[in-house]
Formats: sequence, C-alpha cells, structure tokens
Amino acid sequence: MGQLINGLKIIYSTLRFKANVLIFASGTHPFILSVLPMFGVKVISVLHCNILLNTRGKLSTRFINKLNSLFFSYCCSGILSASNAVSEEVRRATNNRPPPIHDFLPIYRPDFLSECVSPPQIVDRFNLLYIGRIERSKGVFDLIEIYSQLADSGYDINIAICGNGSGLDELRELIVRKGLGNRIQCYGHCDQQSIKKKFNNSHALIVPTRSDIGEGFAMTVIEGILAGLPVISSSACPANAYVSGGIVEVQADDIEGYTAAIVKLYDPDFYQSKLDRIPALQGRFYDANNGFGAVLLKSMTANGVPTISSVDQVDICSKLTKERIASEPIIWVQPKNQYF
Repeated sequence: MGQLINGLKIIYSTLRFKANVLIFASGTHPFILSVLPMFGVKVISVLHCNILLNTRGKLSTRFINKLNSLFFSYCCSGILSASNAVSEEVRRATNNRPPPIHDFLPIYRPDFLSECVSPPQIVDRFNLLYIGRIERSKGVFDLIEIYSQLADSGYDINIAICGNGSGLDELRELIVRKGLGNRIQCYGHCDQQSIKKKFNNSHALIVPTRSDIGEGFAMTVIEGILAGLPVISSSACPANAYVSGGIVEVQADDIEGYTAAIVKLYDPDFYQSKLDRIPALQGRFYDANNGFGAVLLKSMTANGVPTISSVDQVDICSKLTKERIASEPIIWVQPKNQYF
C-alpha cells in the first residue's frame, strides 16, 4: 500500500508541476507510473539493482514483476543502468524490447585514494581486508570459515573487517567465542582516513557477496582497484566485468573457492601479475564522461530535451555536472531522490 501511495504522490506532483520528463529512481513500483505517458510525460528510470523482485512462493510478486516488465517495454522512455548485469536483466525482462539503455559508472576524484601506497611485500602473514556492511548477505560471516580453513592448512593470515550493520555485534561475539580476536579484527565503522590506512596495510581486498543479495554493482570492488590492491570478488558482483584483470573471481557462496584464491595470491608471480594490470583499469573511474551526470544528459538529449551550458532558470543538475537544463522543457525529480 505504501508503494501505491508514494506512486500516486509522484504522479500528482509531476502533473502539478507540468513536467514533461520524470527522472525516477525509487519509492514506488515502476508500473504505477505507466499513466504519465498518457499526459505527455516521459519517464527515465534510474536502476541501481535488479528490477525483478524475488518471486519465491508469491503470486502477487510475480504479477508485479510482469507489470513492471510491461512498463519498461512500453511506457519508459529511457533507462540509466548502474551495470551491465542490470542492463541484461532489463533486456530479459522485456524480451529484448527495452527502451534505450545508458550505463553509467561510479566516478571518483583523482585524489580519492591518493595517499594509498603499493601493498607491503608478502613475507609470511597475508593481510586481508573487508570493507562493507556487516550483514550475512554480504558474506562477511563466511570470513570466519575462510580463516579457519587457511589456518588449518598452515597459512598465516590476518583479516581486518571495516563496516557497520545489523550483524556487527553478532560477528564480534562469534570472533570472541572462537578465540580469533588476535587474527580477525572487527573495527566497525571507519572514516576515510582510517580506510586509507587499512588499504596501505593490506595485501588484498575481499568482497564475498552471497548469491541471494541481487547486487547491482558492488563499488567496493572498484575502490580496492583504485587503492592498488588485487580483489578477491564473488561472482555475484557485477563490478567484476569492469576490472577483471585485477581480481580473482570466486563462485558466490564457495568457501573453498575463496580459500583457494587467497592461496593463489601467496604466489609472488601471480600476485605481481595482478598488481601490474591494475593501473590500466583505473582511468575510466576518474572520467566524468562515464558518470551519472553525463549519462543523464545523454539520455535526455536522446529524448528531445535540449541542454545548454549557461542557463540559470533550472539548476537541478548542479551537483552532477556543469551543464544545466534548458528552461523549455522542464524536468521534475521526486523530492527524496538522492541524486540531486
């Protein structure tokens, strides 16, 4: 019911504003906005994760998925997609009849991780870093078993865990109960300076996302690459496709696979080969032409929305790009949208 009410509010506000383009990211089921094209309003959808809901055992959910698929096929004028994986799901959901899809990438300032240095030489102990939410779906609890398997095989490993989440207290209790506090450190939330220090003390980053999460991109994978570290990454992370040369991909949920990947990185030649490939992978994530603002303007231009570089009447893109939208036509963005 909440999704329906939010959708009606968005429709009302769009029509009251006399908008001719709605940039929509979240807040309601997309199919509820299908009425807007009848009033001449074009809808551009921003997708950060999979569009299809989990259908296990729910007829109503399957029905919503079908309605959303019809919306994307016939009522949506354009899609901004956070990854190739999201784009492929849209194509499958629409039977290869999607609106124009424009992929965008996360963009970072060139100085974002400028204080990071080359990883320390692996002597005996291997320092592994996890950064992310402390939730079971993120695979962070699997790190306990991964450590145990490596330790039982005689490998000396230290794991630093940074992040907050509903599972933080449970994870800390588990580490204490198993007597692993001197080998697995759970730091909780870390600020940017602390994260940079953790990067500098680590040999690799691990992103063990589980298969049931429906990950849209996994920016942590990219941040590991920008820090100059090889990344051990779950196959559930769409970001892998953009930096394959610098990662070791593991089938999601495969504990033994993660253990084997860490053992591979103990090999100096294999480890160095990953380090050597990383610099060539970083550039696209510093290029604003690949970011949300530039791709949004591209999508609007494709939908007949002219853009110029020096108009002050409408300033909704000021946080994204130096370009501004021409005063005719006008764009409305839902109030809670975090992009503007």
